[in-house]
Amino acid sequence: MADEEIIELEVGEDDIYAYLVDEDDNEIGFVVLDENGEEQEYYYAEGEGEEGEGAEGKPGEVPQPSKALDEYDLGITREGVADATADMNAVYKDGVAVVTELKSAFDDIASGFDFLKKK
Repeated sequence: MADEEIIELEVGEDDIYAYLVDEDDNEIGFVVLDENGEEQEYYYAEGEGEEGEGAEGKPGEVPQPSKALDEYDLGITREGVADATADMNAVYKDGVAVVTELKSAFDDIASGFDFLKKK
C-alpha cells in the first residue's frame, strides 16, 4: 500500500460489496464495485488528525468510519432485523396459543350455562 492517500467518501450501505476485517475480526475498511465491476478496496483512516496529516491511531485501536458515513446510520443491521423478526414471530405464535387456550376455556364456560338458554 505504497500509494496511500486519505480521502473522505460518502458511501451508502447498498454500495458496499464487502467489509474488510483484520485477524481479530475488527472492521478496517470496505470494498465497492466500480463501474467496470472491479473490486476497489478502501481502508478507514487510522487517526482523528487534521485532513491530509495522516495521523496515526493508538495501537490496537479500531479505526472508525468518518462521521459523514454514519450521519444517518440508525445502527440497524440485517442481522438485527432478522433477530427482531424472529422475536416478533415467536411473540405472535405465543399470542395465537394463548388466544386458542382462552377460546377453549370460554367455550367450556359457555357450555356450562347451556341450561339457561331458552328453547
